[in-house]
Amino acid sequence: MSVSMYVLTNTLFLATILLTMTIMTTWTAAVKSDKQLVDRILKYYSMTRPPDRATAPAVIPGAVVSNKPIITTPSIQLIKMKLIKDMVTDIGVYLAGHKFLDLDRRFYYKKEATFMKHFPIPRLKTLNPQLDKACNKGFIHCLEEIHRKIENTPVYKLQREDTRKGGLSAEVKEESIRISKTNAKALYMPFQTALEQFQFRTTASYFMCWFTMQETKELRYFGKECNQISWAFQYHHLRLYDYRADDKEQFGCAVLSFCPDPCTGKMHRGQAAKLSDLIHSPANPCKGVGSGICKFDFKKNSNFLVLTKNFINYTCDCEKHRKGFDWSMHFHFCIDNDECYKNDYWCPKQQVCRNTVGGYMCVCGRGYLYNVTTKACTREMKEAHEENVIKKLKARVKGHVETLKKFFTGDTNHHQVSLKLTTFMVILTYSLTDIKK
Repeated sequence: MSVSMYVLTNTLFLATILLTMTIMTTWTAAVKSDKQLVDRILKYYSMTRPPDRATAPAVIPGAVVSNKPIITTPSIQLIKMKLIKDMVTDIGVYLAGHKFLDLDRRFYYKKEATFMKHFPIPRLKTLNPQLDKACNKGFIHCLEEIHRKIENTPVYKLQREDTRKGGLSAEVKEESIRISKTNAKALYMPFQTALEQFQFRTTASYFMCWFTMQETKELRYFGKECNQISWAFQYHHLRLYDYRADDKEQFGCAVLSFCPDPCTGKMHRGQAAKLSDLIHSPANPCKGVGSGICKFDFKKNSNFLVLTKNFINYTCDCEKHRKGFDWSMHFHFCIDNDECYKNDYWCPKQQVCRNTVGGYMCVCGRGYLYNVTTKACTREMKEAHEENVIKKLKARVKGHVETLKKFFTGDTNHHQVSLKLTTFMVILTYSLTDIKK
């Protein structure tokens, strides 16, 4: 065997070993990651992991061997969905407390909760760095980071189960109040200061409201009523009475828990017990406009920075007020919907859109005229018009020729002939210009 062949054979052998080791390492890491995920989810629900085959008890002789797992557990996907729903519910309770009860910790003189009307004014100059980083990775990362902080609040484990069931027992309430009174730091733990806690809560509200405006599917419904307010705000444990708390309206609980509401924000406690209360309330910005229903305009609230600056768009029912009109946040009343500008129209070929009050109409484009017989835009009428222009031109030229003959009759002076010819050309030029017009 030649030296080159020997080197090539050894190189291929080493490459094969290296590739095999890489594949085995990747496979082992994937299996380990999967086991960690299963362990975490099962631990969250206090479930016992099935024993591995190596540690499983020996099969009793004569017993019927089954291929089924030793214990029955939900699928990983179902458990993940349940885990996400529970995290969303906990975060909703936590941030609802921030929205309805919290104060702006940057100012000592503001003693009234106003976050049901708007986000803190002015907006945060610096977001919570850890939460900002996590939320920019995606919704699930954001959810996990917020929930991780909530889990470390002093009374979270004490109140979590009761809150998820729909209310606190008397014993849990008393214990929560005792913890808050005996430990002043318990009100803003796990944060070092109340200001740091305020920064985290506001950042969380920004992102959760923005994810709601993005119509994130996990926020469409909470899966249960969202009428609880957080345990972490003084000694309060109030219940929300808003009509959206029944979780029957898409994104109703998400808006109620995470977003300042320009529709109900100026009402008593920022809530409406019934839809009719909103419609007839003097604080309703859509009162007297169509049905009086005020709603978030999700599509116009997709810019995160604009949302945090409190430029929150809502919409009123202008269609019932006047057909073909839309709500304008700039003017705060219904204006004509320009279908042509928004490209929201249909016109046949060779026709263009022309906006009208409350609608639009289709007209023939430039160079086309409407034919009543064929009910279409054609060039036939234009060609007939051009033929008529040519006839007029020929008639005028013929008239000028006759005039020219009269000019030259009896003239023998070359200077006079040249002058008359120049005059004739000027008259003819003006005549042609007039015909073109």
